[in-house]
Amino acid sequence: MKAVLVLIVLAVVVIGLVYKFGGYASFDPTAQGREAKGKIQPGMTVKQVVDIAGPNGKFHNISVLKQKIRGQDVVKTVRGPAMSLNPDQLNARIQRNELPNGFTIEYVFSQQAAFEVIFDSTGKVTGIENVTTMADLLNSRED
Repeated sequence: MKAVLVLIVLAVVVIGLVYKFGGYASFDPTAQGREAKGKIQPGMTVKQVVDIAGPNGKFHNISVLKQKIRGQDVVKTVRGPAMSLNPDQLNARIQRNELPNGFTIEYVFSQQAAFEVIFDSTGKVTGIENVTTMADLLNSRED
């Protein structure tokens, strides 16, 4: 019985040390996301954005659809499906001019810190917009 009690106390101490010194106590994805969003500026390249926000974003191609509705031409931009972000492949596609309408990289750090970075066809940032999350639906978004 004593041995089991000592093992339980030892396990609690080890877990406490891992929590304190392993970086878990200071882990705050919302703060990381807000900090990254604040650092991204128009004119930055894909590499600069990935260096700031990380490689875990989702890539979306932008397509332009032209339709005739009630006799009038309507131009609509549509985001493509989410794909894993591979910065090297993305830069190669930019060099080959395969993204004439631009693209976005979506980052979701938490429900409070989710945004997409909008790029033009040359791979330069043109803007940043919040992404709709459950926090927006519940009207609890803080920024």
